Amino acid sequence: MTDAADAGPDPKLVERLETVKRTLRCPHCDEPLTKTNAPPNPFSGWESPYLYICLNNACPYYVRSEETLAAQGVPGGAYRFVFDPLREWCGPVATKTLGTLRG
Repeated sequence: MTDAADAGPDPKLVERLETVKRTLRCPHCDEPLTKTNAPPNPFSGWESPYLYICLNNACPYYVRSEETLAAQGVPGGAYRFVFDPLREWCGPVATKTLGTLRG
């Protein structure tokens, strides 16, 4: 019997990470990622001085995040796709929604 952890990383995720590293484009909307200073993060400090973030307000990942967080009891929250080049990691970075920013 094989344990799922022994299978190694998902090949599709590995391919997606390699594509993001090579193109610096968001895998959700294909817009170029914007190089930004690493934002403060209360849960874990960024080791990299900069990150690549998708700032497309129409990105499906960002648009869905508001609804996902609201369903979890976090109204007014959202997240954007981020690539950390130092750790070669992709994931979410917390942000506020456009509605929250407009007041």
